[in-house]
Amino acid sequence: MLNKLSRLLIAIVLSAPCASGQSTFGGIVGVVKDPGEGEVAGAQVMLTNQEDRTQRNATSDGNGGFEFSAVPLKVE
Repeated sequence: MLNKLSRLLIAIVLSAPCASGQSTFGGIVGVVKDPGEGEVAGAQVMLTNQEDRTQRNATSDGNGGFEFSAVPLKVE
């Protein structure tokens, strides 16, 4: 389940257009939930760059929240 969430978040960030003069970094925030929509504390969330396969990890907080900051955006 987390794998699907990570892939979705990566696709959103990497597909976001970046205008000239704006930052080439973004952020990702989210909440990990179980199938019953309850927040999952302590879940491991992995963010993977699909081009160079680098990974970053986060652990969800007591409310299931997680955050990745300073995520490089793909600029074409």
